[in-house]
Amino acid sequence: MFPHPFWLVTGEEREYVEPSEDNAIHLMAVVWDIETEIVLPIDTGPTIEVTDADGNHIDERAFWPMLSQPMGYHFGENLIIPEAGKYTARVSLPAMSAARTGTFEERFEERVSTEIDFSFDPDDISDLACEAVDDAGESGALEPMEMDMLPLSMLPPIGELPGRILGTVTTSDATLTLTVLNEKYLAVLARTPYNEYPLVAATLSTRIERDDETIFEQTLRETLDPELGVHYGTEIDVAVESDDEIRLSIDTPPQIARHAGYQNAFIDRPDVSLSIE
Repeated sequence: MFPHPFWLVTGEEREYVEPSEDNAIHLMAVVWDIETEIVLPIDTGPTIEVTDADGNHIDERAFWPMLSQPMGYHFGENLIIPEAGKYTARVSLPAMSAARTGTFEERFEERVSTEIDFSFDPDDISDLACEAVDDAGESGALEPMEMDMLPLSMLPPIGELPGRILGTVTTSDATLTLTVLNEKYLAVLARTPYNEYPLVAATLSTRIERDDETIFEQTLRETLDPELGVHYGTEIDVAVESDDEIRLSIDTPPQIARHAGYQNAFIDRPDVSLSIE
């Protein structure tokens, strides 16, 4: 894609990043599991090095984990490509920091890399369309892109989630769905409200109250599961009962860069609670 701005997020602070005059392209990558087609939450340390057809070094950057309305969760960065030609992108991915369960439990534990050849022509980039919208600032989102080559990062529909679904709450535009598996594992799926992309690299904590007393309290861990997808979860040592109150806090907002449309979302995060029926 042609270079374009984005916002970095550090803690609760946002930093606007504008393309430099030397940037020629915005290069993006999506990493997913072949069997399940789940987009993987590798949130720290991906790098990319670009070389020309003769093996000469052209540019090297750390890929930013990013969120865009049409593309969902991916990696991206603006790069310097001096002229038209054939190039090779060497992408290096670190071991996954998120916990893994099910068939993912012993996978994604080592750094891996791959090389992808591509051609660059400035005229092709300049011909790409950039459509302006006239409802910016209104609630809603652009439709997801249709990309035959790769899956989108949407989480499973609520009706397809395993376990006992407790309910859904919303805070700062983030939708949080809670489900309990085997009465022993509490999972919280945090997603965007319209396109249902996962909100990764956040910190969540929960507290279960019964008769105005706290009976369980824990920080949730970002976890990848073949049925749930990317979620925040913890083992619980109490059974969730009717009239219990589950309180959720997003202690740190998603630490991922934002494309336009998401730059103000998921930052202010009042605590929310769910009363169990």
